[in-house]
Amino acid sequence: MRRRNELLVGASILVAIGAVIAGALFLGEADIGRSSRLQTARFRSIGRLQPGAPVLLRGVRVGTVQAVRLAADNWVEADLRVDRRATYPEDPTVLVISASLFGEWQAQIVSRAQLPDNPIVRANIEEAAQGAGKRWPGTDLPGIGELTLQANRIANDVGLITSRVEGAIDSSVIADLRATVADLRDMAGRLQRFSKDEASTWGRITHRTDVITENLSDASGSLRHSLGRVDTATQRGELADIIGNTREASRNFKDVSADVKDLTAALQRNRETLIRVLQGLDTLMTRIQKGQGTLARLTTDSTLYTETTATLAELRALVADIRVNPRKYFRFSVF
Repeated sequence: MRRRNELLVGASILVAIGAVIAGALFLGEADIGRSSRLQTARFRSIGRLQPGAPVLLRGVRVGTVQAVRLAADNWVEADLRVDRRATYPEDPTVLVISASLFGEWQAQIVSRAQLPDNPIVRANIEEAAQGAGKRWPGTDLPGIGELTLQANRIANDVGLITSRVEGAIDSSVIADLRATVADLRDMAGRLQRFSKDEASTWGRITHRTDVITENLSDASGSLRHSLGRVDTATQRGELADIIGNTREASRNFKDVSADVKDLTAALQRNRETLIRVLQGLDTLMTRIQKGQGTLARLTTDSTLYTETTATLAELRALVADIRVNPRKYFRFSVF
């Protein structure tokens, strides 16, 4: 029994040691069971890149930074443990960039054609590629902290320049300049509106003059024609006929007016009846549109049409059969 307990204790200790080793390997992201290779990158500066930092390819992690060391001629070399099964660019380069605001850095593998459009970055890559051999050329990009510091310096410079400009130019001078510019804009707008108004007014006057001239010419011709016709009508006695026809037309117009008045009065008397009829017609049309009632069903359902067509076809067939075989349907007997 005692020996059995000792075996259980030993097995538990071995299992615990194995779990600790597996957890350490998992947390350290060891490359056990994976096909990897060691690749060296060459830099002038690597920023704050440290061993254990991730190595990315198109945003996917393919390895880790295994070691960072100083090389000859002020170069920095970094050993990258990368996955052998990954497909890398034909002309690879390594960019060291800031991964977060907490000082974490990472190495990113990109093609030389995908480098940022920055002359400093491209110049660093070209310098690192000279005499690199099988080592990948690389460079670092400005970190977020450096960018923030540079932005602060730029903001301070802008503030200094602004204060100097404000000291050199009095606020009253700026107000006068703004007022002058506003007056000039107002004057230019007024001149533009005046020019447009004058041009449009002159165009309207010219157009109206042309229209008046044409109307006078037409009126003169019409007057001459009318005078000629009046002279002719007077000589032939047509003027008296025209006056008589005008009187007769006036009497007919009076009669028509009286009939229209009578019709209007009749409509006024029967307005309520007409409104009820129109309302009933509107209700009927509404029910027909909604498919309510027999008439609506007849207008929307094609069953009646289909049945009627079928009945006519059968009736025609029956008439034709009666003509061919009358004895089949009628029997005549004299005795």
